[in-house]
Amino acid sequence: FPKPCTGDNPLFVAFRRGWERMQVSVLPRVSLNLAFSAGDLWSLCEALPGFSFSSVAFIPVLFVVLAFCTFLRPDSLLSVAWARVSEVEGLAVFQYKPLNWKGRVVQPASAPVLQFPLCGLPRVRLVLMQHLARSEQLWPFRQSTSGAEQWFRSALSQCGLGGLVELHTLYSLRRGGASAARAAGVPLEVIESFGGWSAGSVALRQHYLDMGVSVSPAARAIFGPLASGRVAPFAAQFFNRGSCVS
Repeated sequence: FPKPCTGDNPLFVAFRRGWERMQVSVLPRVSLNLAFSAGDLWSLCEALPGFSFSSVAFIPVLFVVLAFCTFLRPDSLLSVAWARVSEVEGLAVFQYKPLNWKGRVVQPASAPVLQFPLCGLPRVRLVLMQHLARSEQLWPFRQSTSGAEQWFRSALSQCGLGGLVELHTLYSLRRGGASAARAAGVPLEVIESFGGWSAGSVALRQHYLDMGVSVSPAARAIFGPLASGRVAPFAAQFFNRGSCVS
């Protein structure tokens, strides 16, 4: 695992420590609660400026952290056996190995390494949307998976983002990359087909990307004005704070 980078936010560093524990865990089901330790939470609170931590505040802060994790929809991360942040062709990428691959549980040694970029999302969103606005050929309905992959790679190349072609894999939009791709402006229909989701998937649209926050009273009570917007762009802005290339 790479050493923490300058500018990494404390929560991201805590996640990284948790993923390191997941890599050596022998538990059949990896839990984010097991990956987080009291020491991580203590270090996180100490790193946050202006926050006075005491044993009285431990439980409330723990619930806040877990609520924040729920807000980011870490359900795909719960099935991650190994993960790291590294640099590929000058771009920061999030690489991980899923425990479930093509519908079955696999050993970490044989699991493929999936990845998606963490930097440059605003630029990707801008140029990709400009390309889609000029494109005369709209996304064909019920496109095949191979056709979806070819269309997406062609769109990136025509946008001058050919370097990102190898950073996206077939299942990266299914497991860990759907929100990142949505924040980058990838059409939802592309994510559905490219990631193997069923067409018009309610789980993808309302729970994985939007969490149903616009219709959930509980979400509105917890997240307030954030509930009226999409989750994916906000999450992307948080993770790319200080390292995003516009």
